[in-house]
Amino acid sequence: MPNMVVLVKHVYDENQLKVERETGKVSYEGVPGKISDFDRKAMEAALVLRSVGGGKITSVTVGPEEAAKSLREVMAMGADQTILVKEPTAGQLDSSATADILAKALEKAGGFDLLICAEGSVDSYTSLLAPMLAEKLHLPLITYAQSLQVKDGTLRAERILEKRMEVVEARLPALVTVTGEINSPRIPTLLQIMGAMKKPIATFTLADLGLSLGAVGARGYKLLEYSAKSKERRKVVFDGTVPEAVTKLLDALTRDGLVG
Repeated sequence: MPNMVVLVKHVYDENQLKVERETGKVSYEGVPGKISDFDRKAMEAALVLRSVGGGKITSVTVGPEEAAKSLREVMAMGADQTILVKEPTAGQLDSSATADILAKALEKAGGFDLLICAEGSVDSYTSLLAPMLAEKLHLPLITYAQSLQVKDGTLRAERILEKRMEVVEARLPALVTVTGEINSPRIPTLLQIMGAMKKPIATFTLADLGLSLGAVGARGYKLLEYSAKSKERRKVVFDGTVPEAVTKLLDALTRDGLVG
C-alpha cells in the first residue's frame, strides 16, 4: 500500500494574463492564481492508484500564502494531507533551488513510497524539477508516463516517447512524472470543496526547514520578468475584381509555399 506524495504548483491563470502594449511585459495585476492544470492530472493519477491499493496521499507545494488555494483544491479532490512551504518569491527561483526546498520539506514530512509530478508546469514548463529532485533524493526516475501500476513494491509505467512506447519498472521508493494524456481529472463536488476548506494545511517557512533564501537562490538564476514577443504581420492588398483578387491571393500563397 504505497504512501504517495504529489507535487503541485500554484500559477497565474494563463488565460487571463495581460501584456502591456508599450513595453511587451506581462502584467499579473488582477490575474487570479490557480493550480497548474498538469498537476491536477498528477493528483488524479495518485487517486487512481490509491483506489486500487490503498495508501495515503500528501500534496506539497512551495509558494506564497495564496498557494493554499491550490492545496485546497487537491484536498477537495481527495488528498489526505497537504504541506505548504510559504515563500513569496518562489516563482523567481530556478528549478534547482526549488528542488532543494522540496527535498527538505519531504524530509520533514516523513517517508513516502512514490513521488508523483506532472511532466511540467503551465508557466515555465522547464521539466527540470523532477530529475533534479530525484538526484537530490537518490530516487529512480521514470518520466513521461501515460499509465501507472504499483504491485509488490514495484512501479510499472508506460512511457510515451517520440516514435515508440516503453514499458519500464522501478523498485519503490521512486519518482515518476506523468503526461497530460494520462487521465481526465475529476471535478470535486460542492460538498467536497466545502469540506476541504475546513481541513488544516501544514505550513513551514524556509527557516523551519533550516534553509535561507540567500543560500538556495544564490546558486542559480532568479527570474525577473516575463515579456511577450511582438511580431508584425504582413499586410497585402490585392486590387481588382473578386475573381482577380482571389487569383492573386492564391498565386501569392503558392509562392510562399503555404498551399500546394
